[in-house]
Amino acid sequence: MIWRCLLPASMALVLLFGCQSLEGAREHSYKWNQSGPRFLQDYLRPSPLAKLGNLASYTNSDREVLKSLQQARERAQYLAGITQVDEDVFLVLEDVTGIGYTLSIHNGNLELREGLREGVKPSLVVALRRQDVLGLPALLAARGTDARGRAISGLSEEGLFRLVRLLLIPALQVLYAQDAFNPPGNRAVLGLDDFVQLQITPPLGSELPPILATILNIDGQWLFLEGWHGDPDIRIRLSALEALSLYQTGSYELKKSLTPVEKALVIQRFNELRQKAIVYTRTDHR
Repeated sequence: MIWRCLLPASMALVLLFGCQSLEGAREHSYKWNQSGPRFLQDYLRPSPLAKLGNLASYTNSDREVLKSLQQARERAQYLAGITQVDEDVFLVLEDVTGIGYTLSIHNGNLELREGLREGVKPSLVVALRRQDVLGLPALLAARGTDARGRAISGLSEEGLFRLVRLLLIPALQVLYAQDAFNPPGNRAVLGLDDFVQLQITPPLGSELPPILATILNIDGQWLFLEGWHGDPDIRIRLSALEALSLYQTGSYELKKSLTPVEKALVIQRFNELRQKAIVYTRTDHR
């Protein structure tokens, strides 16, 4: 089974749900009223940018939102591990028309611009409510001082959990849109279930509810929904730190891999982390 996960890079980048057996299990298609292989052979690439429309139309401004983003950017510069982040984020307000921002994070530098930059291929497309954006600086509140007396920003366990809640659906959409999820030919080799549920557990002792999400493929189109719906093929349970580790492995580490052997090792490590997180498999899919 491991050799199926070590195919050439275009077919082997099993970034989220890994490599599972293609034999034995059958999936019923209500569209065609017949049963077939469990894993999807063909589907459409998601388009996270589609919901944004014309990028040049994001010309409105909101001084309070911009101030909050500037404060969050300044505090995020002091986060441990920020130098490992490599993102171009398109951030838009979902409850206010025409307001968007571009946040570029590379080599520890954070650059914030009003509007959405044409020509920039985003690694995340995030739609947030205005109130969520205004709360971002509080997630990065100062947590002590360094040897020079400068404030040190950081994320508490609960702060990280709240941030994951805001970014989970956008991260899933972008992951499924990347080339690794959309190789040519029969895609069943990727082992992608068409009905998956995720649970991100809150920190121990927290009164916050868990983060729940459902990933569905209907008539070839991927849907990413908040909450749990129906009886999935598999269910994955992670802590916020585990979810972050999976994302870093399947995104940053994979991008840094230069050779097929390096990529295969990253994929193998990712799949091992993911396999440990599966807590439920539907009975007729075992």
